Amino acid sequence: MKRPYLFNIPLFSIRLLTFCLLALLISCSTKEPSGIATINILDGLKTEKEFRLSEIVDDVEYVKLETTPECLLSSAMYLVGKKYIVAVQPYGPAQVFLFDRSGKFLRKIGGEGKGPLEYVSISSVVTDPEETYLLVNDYQRDIIMKFDFDGKVILNYNNKEKLDADVSSMVIQSSDEIYLRMEYPRMEKKNFYLIRKMDANFNQLDSLYPVNTSLIAGNGFYWGGSDFYLHNGSIQFRQFSFDTLYGDSKGKMIPRFNFPVGADHLPGPYLVSGLHKQMGDYTSTLNFTELSEYLILNTRIVPKKGGVMLYNKQSGEIALLKKYPPCPPDTLGRRAILNDIDGIVNPRSVTEDRGICVMTNQVIDLKDNILNSCPEVQEIKFPAKRQEFIGLINASKEDDNPILQIFLLR
Repeated sequence: MKRPYLFNIPLFSIRLLTFCLLALLISCSTKEPSGIATINILDGLKTEKEFRLSEIVDDVEYVKLETTPECLLSSAMYLVGKKYIVAVQPYGPAQVFLFDRSGKFLRKIGGEGKGPLEYVSISSVVTDPEETYLLVNDYQRDIIMKFDFDGKVILNYNNKEKLDADVSSMVIQSSDEIYLRMEYPRMEKKNFYLIRKMDANFNQLDSLYPVNTSLIAGNGFYWGGSDFYLHNGSIQFRQFSFDTLYGDSKGKMIPRFNFPVGADHLPGPYLVSGLHKQMGDYTSTLNFTELSEYLILNTRIVPKKGGVMLYNKQSGEIALLKKYPPCPPDTLGRRAILNDIDGIVNPRSVTEDRGICVMTNQVIDLKDNILNSCPEVQEIKFPAKRQEFIGLINASKEDDNPILQIFLLR
């Protein structure tokens, strides 16, 4: 039997070639650009862009956290896993609350104090992906406490004694891979490593990003935030408001993004008190969230400009988010992402933790949002979810614990 031909080429070969070309195009469209990319904040001021939540979100769910006398939340941060929800209240007093995935309150983890199960302050809390333990960084006592989810202390690690440094933040890649970001030293240090890799028992496995530091004058202070997170399974790091983000590649920190800061920017990780008022115009990226296709940047151009910006990692386009009229819980018009998922509260930015973004607002603010007839977004992607959310809001008391909006990121 003869095989079909087109222009003396077997049709099977043409189909195979077409398939390979399509696969190549798809891979090129999703792969991040190689090498260092420059993000010009000043260019972003020239354009304002409407950005919809549906461009980065595939689905949403809601969890109403149980309200009990033992668990009253005000200003808390939330870690949402597959089995548990952890609410971290860093002050007033410092507390860690544990809920199951449906929002039922289970127990407190430790408590404020100086006893064996207690902490004085909380600078960060993280959980391992398998949800077998959580780490609480007691910044004032220089201790990292490792708890299981029953509230039992597994380990107390004194980082000041062991590492001769303060721990600023933590990232857990797996149950046996913990990364610590060290505070930038105020004293003179040679080959001081700002990142330490530890195992589950806090034995040091590796060190990354060495720096040489000088003594900081008595009126000097640290300036800006620091970015420290996982992306595609590797650690990412930018110290303070420095202009370069680095990514770990086989144990080496490779530059990925550069944020030009302008000629008037003071070099170094700190400012001398009062000097920043004499510096004139300069740009700064305070912090950002990295998603698969975008960076969402919190920027500042001193003295009066700036805002939340969106950077497309594929095209290099950068623009300010569009500004919307005030609507509860905001009393001022702000730049925000248009929430076309459920249409309730436009987020000013997003965070990312293991593929999800958690948004919280007090119930009283959500009720105001509905009652004040804030302009509804056209073409809501999940109208049934919107009605579910409104039902939860209406069924809640004003002083109840928050309802979590949990967005599944693309």
